[in-house]
This record gives sequence, C-alpha cells and structure tokens, in this order.
Amino acid sequence: MARLLILSAVIFTLLGLGTPVAAQSAGAAEDGVERSGGTDDFYCGERKLGQWFYCAKPKPKAHDAQLAPPQQSAVDRMSAITRQLDELKARAILDPTEENVIAYVRFQREQLDRASTFSDTWQRALWQNPGLDYTLQRPVSTIGKRAWLDNRKADRDAVLTNLGQRYGLFYFFAQSCGAC
Repeated sequence: MARLLILSAVIFTLLGLGTPVAAQSAGAAEDGVERSGGTDDFYCGERKLGQWFYCAKPKPKAHDAQLAPPQQSAVDRMSAITRQLDELKARAILDPTEENVIAYVRFQREQLDRASTFSDTWQRALWQNPGLDYTLQRPVSTIGKRAWLDNRKADRDAVLTNLGQRYGLFYFFAQSCGAC
C-alpha cells in the first residue's frame, strides 16, 4: 500500500512538472512570435535597449584606411625635448631677442615643472612602497650608518659564536701568508 502511494505521488509530481512546459511550447507556437537568441520582444522590441542588453549584436568596427601613426617611444620623445631645449637655448644666446629669450625661458620652465612633478611622484612612490627605499636597507646618515654597522657586527658575532658552539671552527694559517 505504501509503495502504491509513493508511486502515485511520483506520477502526479511528474505530470505537474510537465504541464507548464507543454503550455509554454503551445503558447509560443500560438502567438506566432519567434524568439531567436533568447531575446525578449518587450525588452528588445518595445524598449529598444540595444547592444548593452544583447538585443542587437554589436557591429564590428570598420578598420580605417588610415591607421593612427605609431607613437614615439619615451626615449625618442625625451631626446626631442632635449634637442628642442638646446635649439631654443642656442637661438636665445646667438640672437638674444626678447621673443627668443622668452621662448627659451618658457620651454625651460615647462621642463622644470615636469622634473618637479617627477620628483614629487618619485617621493610619493617611495613613501607608499617602503621596500623601494634604499635608505631603509642601508642608512645614509652618519648616526644611522654607525648604528646599522654596529647591529650588523653584533649579528655576525652571534652567528659565529653559535657556529663555534655547535660545529667547531678551525682556522689554518701560515705566518708567511700576508693575506692569512
């Protein structure tokens, strides 16, 4: 009896699940609207949402006959700036008119501003990434250098003491050897 009850429950469940699928396929055939590619008429047809909602496929970009000229490398740009600065300087020295001097001063000021920006960015990068700062690995001030060397010597002495206690060290030398 229990087996019959379980079997009938399974059959009713399967019949209940099959009904909506049949209704959907019948409804799609009746309204005569073909839904290709999973698009929805309400979203794609009435609201015209376009390619961002995958209603219309995006059009491939046409390759222009004229491609953008290749950009100069940074080294080329830097050398061009140097050449221009040298040219403006030479022109201002050889022909010291007001226009030539002003052009040189303005261009030099632009480059000084660029160098200042680079220096500030460099310093900020070191502050934000302390691993890049060499002065944290080996100090440059006199007091910092002395403290670093003292710590290094103490660490070396501690390692040698531990090696001597654990393994034993022998030092061979000859009196005639100046390097020994």
